[in-house]
Order: sequence, then structure tokens, then C-alpha cells
Amino acid sequence: MRLPSFIAFCFIILFCSCCKPEPEPIVRLIPAEMKQYWNFKPGSYWIYEDSTSGAIDSVYVTEHENYTFEGTLSYNEKTATCEYLGVEMHSSLDGYNYDYYINTQWASDNPLFNVASCSKAKPGDFVDNHICFVYPLHVGQWSFNSYGVGATDSCIIRNLYESYSGFQDVVQVDNTFNSFEHYKPTKAFYAKDVGLIRYEVPDSNKYRILIDYHIQH
Repeated sequence: MRLPSFIAFCFIILFCSCCKPEPEPIVRLIPAEMKQYWNFKPGSYWIYEDSTSGAIDSVYVTEHENYTFEGTLSYNEKTATCEYLGVEMHSSLDGYNYDYYINTQWASDNPLFNVASCSKAKPGDFVDNHICFVYPLHVGQWSFNSYGVGATDSCIIRNLYESYSGFQDVVQVDNTFNSFEHYKPTKAFYAKDVGLIRYEVPDSNKYRILIDYHIQH
């Protein structure tokens, strides 16, 4: 092999070895089935009864956002295109706002894994961030809060019901320790196109049940 040809050959080998394939773009769309448990607009409300006190709590949607954003994931600095869903609700009984959200800059880069998180706050009192729902829907699916804010809350899909308490397609989500309830275990039951239908704190024998609701589409 002549010297110029050999030099050119070495240059090509060196150039190819330095070229790294472009990473696949991260695109996170919220599965349509998951959105059926969370996509509630202003005008939607739920009325719950407390089992211990008989108190009535009216919860209603105050804000709804659903859009696509392009940004950088916080924990690994990867660029991603994400569909974001945020729903803010207000509880008349305790006066707290509950901000539910799916896909933020803290989201996983796995497009097949989604969680719904919630923050609980009112003026002068921020409680915590809390993972409350995980998708795909199959028994044993779990996640934990890794946001670095307060204690970590782990959640797991405990059961899936075709029918439960008069509602269809119900998901039972258990939390091993819930910062909203002073780190006590909780159980929450969500029905498709309805939302939260039952909430239990087994350690205190307290639960809330849905007695009326309206969903605004």
C-alpha cells in the first residue's frame, strides 16, 4: 500500500472511530388509558364523606393544563419532548390545593413508564410531593419519590378490578408510607373516567368514600 493511501486509510478509520451515533430522541407521550384516570377539567367536582366524622368534603378542579414542551431532564440532562398534564384541585374541607402532574423535567427518560405525582399546599403550609399513581397498569408495578424533597413515598399497584363499589376499571394503589398522612400506609382507589372513589388510612380506620361527582369534558 502506498504511503498516501495508507495515511488516508488511517484517517478514515480514526474519523469513524470518533463518530458516535446520535442518541435517539426522547419523546414522552402520556398513554391515553392513563389520562382517563387524570384528565379532568374545571367544572369537575367530587363529594366525599368521612367515615369517622361524617364530614363532607367537596373537591373541585381549579386549573387544567395539557401541552407539549421541549426541555432538558433534570437528573441526566437529556433533551426530551414531553406531553405534560397538570390538574389542580381544591378541597373545601381542609382548604388545601392538590396539584397533580404527569411528566415534568424530573420525569424518567423511559417513555413506557409514567407516574402521577401530587403536591399538597395552602398559603403558609407546603406539605410535600407524593407519587400517587403509576403506569403501566399491572399488579406489582411500583415507583418511589426520588425528587429529593422530604421523605420518599413508595407506591405500588395492589389490585386491578373490573368492577368495584359500582365503578368500572378500578385501580388500587397502596403507599407504604404517605407523607400526606404523617407517614402512615394508605390505600387509594381510582376509577377510569371518574378519578378517586375511595381513600383509606388503615392505621386509623379512617376512610373517605365518593358519594357524588360530576366530570366536565
